[in-house]
Amino acid sequence: RILSYLKLEKLIEAEGATWLDKELLNRSPERLVQTGFGNETSFALTKRRQWLVAQGFGTSDSASRFQPQPRMLDQLRQRDLRQASETLSTELELKHSHLVEGESITGTFIRSVDLASGKYAVVQKSREFTLVPWRPELEAFRGKPLSGTASSHGIHWNWNVNRSQGVGIS
Repeated sequence: RILSYLKLEKLIEAEGATWLDKELLNRSPERLVQTGFGNETSFALTKRRQWLVAQGFGTSDSASRFQPQPRMLDQLRQRDLRQASETLSTELELKHSHLVEGESITGTFIRSVDLASGKYAVVQKSREFTLVPWRPELEAFRGKPLSGTASSHGIHWNWNVNRSQGVGIS
């Protein structure tokens, strides 16, 4: 299982929701061995907690227990997507189109991007693009048109968009 596409040291000050944040919110966090990667992870968790507090995403008490602000992960994810959208908009010379629940999306899957909040697919339509959560099944559609509908659980893709729509017998 891939926890992040970014290196551990990049996650400490990442603008997005990271697996470090999820671990800080976990009621029964993983026990870490204090050598090797376990030690590096403990250090990263401490630094991430400090960064989150400094950014106003939570507080830390005298026992170093982290108390997050409501909807912290959503706010971090939105911050990550906003920053990535601005960068991609400049790079691709396209306008970013936000995806709204219930809205349909059509376009061509042109590439994927690895963010702190996870991997996303860039779907381009005309002179705009949308960032959508990436799924392995999307790779078969790289450079090809696809369509789907956004819901609170993600995108429900219509994998048959490439089939011709001529006269048929059913």
